[in-house]
Amino acid sequence: MTTPWRNVASSFDLGNVRVGATRTLSVGNATVSNAAYQDKLAVTVTAVGNAALGAVADASIAAGQTGLITYSVNATGDLAGTTTLGFTSTALAGTGLTDAPLAGGSVALTGTAYGYASADFANNATFALGNVRTGDVVAARSLAFTNTLVAADAAYQDGLTVAASSTNAKITATGLTNLAAGATGNVTLAVATTTAGSLAATISTTQTSVAKAGTGLANLGLGGGTATVTGAAYDLASPTLRLHGRLR
Repeated sequence: MTTPWRNVASSFDLGNVRVGATRTLSVGNATVSNAAYQDKLAVTVTAVGNAALGAVADASIAAGQTGLITYSVNATGDLAGTTTLGFTSTALAGTGLTDAPLAGGSVALTGTAYGYASADFANNATFALGNVRTGDVVAARSLAFTNTLVAADAAYQDGLTVAASSTNAKITATGLTNLAAGATGNVTLAVATTTAGSLAATISTTQTSVAKAGTGLANLGLGGGTATVTGAAYDLASPTLRLHGRLR
């Protein structure tokens, strides 16, 4: 009975990936002459080669068949490393033959793992503007957003973009764009008091995790939030004089 001939690439590019992704590398038990009379191939991962990765291999691959090494991405960062593989020629059941160790192999890895942005903010905040006069200058209000650092290195975490809108035209909400990991920025609320009326408004925000440029990765919506504005602008009284009758 002949021993199997393992067939696996010497390098594997995992590409730009997200934490939680999986990638697979094929391992073949190439037929030497007659698959019916050829051992199975057992593959073991003796060293993954990068702490951010996990890897498991198919334990039994028949002659002429292909199995997989499955990599799981567990952390952000550079995924370069070398996976060390062990191969064993596993005798077919009932033959009475013993298993035979085969020369091991290695796979050079490349790739980079990125994490999503993490939005931290005071949801359901309230901004009480009070009662003001038309024409008064009311200081802008701000709602702070932090892109909390989750990755070990900010270079491997998405930026945070926040879109903002207001239900009242007297309140203008301005969002922020591509806030870096670990940084804090503000959604600003500008107040216009040129005309009298209610300043009450609901501010809606939508957060998006924005992939690093050039990675080819997709953005991810992170949900939304709200804030409430209260207050009103009042006109002064407007005296009007009317002449009644005739002066003598």
